[in-house]
Amino acid sequence: MKITSIKAIPYAPDPAPNPYLLSVGMTGTWNYVGVKVETDEGITGWGDSTCGPLTVASMVEEFGQMLIGKDPSRIEEHWQNLYHHFFVRGGPIQTSAMSGIEMALWDIKGKTVSYTHLTLPTNREV
Repeated sequence: MKITSIKAIPYAPDPAPNPYLLSVGMTGTWNYVGVKVETDEGITGWGDSTCGPLTVASMVEEFGQMLIGKDPSRIEEHWQNLYHHFFVRGGPIQTSAMSGIEMALWDIKGKTVSYTHLTLPTNREV
């Protein structure tokens, strides 16, 4: 199985008017980023990021290009590669983007082995 696409989807659960956001052309709070990872076997994983959503979305898209064609089950390896990609490591934008991708990869892994989010970390029923 290979990763075919990674998309960032900024969304606003609370479309309350915000004067600043309206002034820059946005219609809601836009404080979340959904992360959608698709594979060549038709399995889709979903993750979620927050913290500066437009910058996080941009970083998710950039990181996504690095993972196209890679095995989605090698989650820890991908995490290390993404974390060490830049000279300056960590920070809220980078780690938020990484966490959304990581969640989506764990979602894919759980779907491929038919585990729930409660049993995946330990392989035991909770």
